[in-house]
Amino acid sequence: MNMVNWPEPNRRWHDTGEGGLYAYLVVPLEEEPRRSTGGCCVCTYTYLTRADVCLNGADDINAVWDPAPEFGEDDATHLDAARETLRNIGHTESADKLGNLIGYDQLSVPLAACVFLGATSNALYDDENETYFLVTHDRLNATGRALHAALQRQHPRPLLMTFLDT
Repeated sequence: MNMVNWPEPNRRWHDTGEGGLYAYLVVPLEEEPRRSTGGCCVCTYTYLTRADVCLNGADDINAVWDPAPEFGEDDATHLDAARETLRNIGHTESADKLGNLIGYDQLSVPLAACVFLGATSNALYDDENETYFLVTHDRLNATGRALHAALQRQHPRPLLMTFLDT
């Protein structure tokens, strides 16, 4: 289901031919996970891998991808636990590759939520305003707006992230 009202190419939005656009609704985990998870320390999170081109501003990008990530002891413990789980279910080859295929610097900060909102094969660009089509609350369909509003009630700042597929 596509939760974004993507416009068709027209006089304002033309397709640059770069591949298309896609969008996610993400909620970076708060500094104090116990407060955001009802007092339970949840140690499994969702992550995004770094995309080629994120069209959001620097504040949003830095909220999702730490500009200077540090691989800490807790992160190593999570990777070890993931490897052990894969081995226990018979995926030894995947367990051996985990951490080698995607560099730690390519992972987002831990996310409390991450929802794919939709995609279009058009890389929509507005020449007059020199900007790509960015997903906003008003550009979501009714389902997308309801989801965004629900997350806004539960989290301080859910982010609508738009990416260019290159």
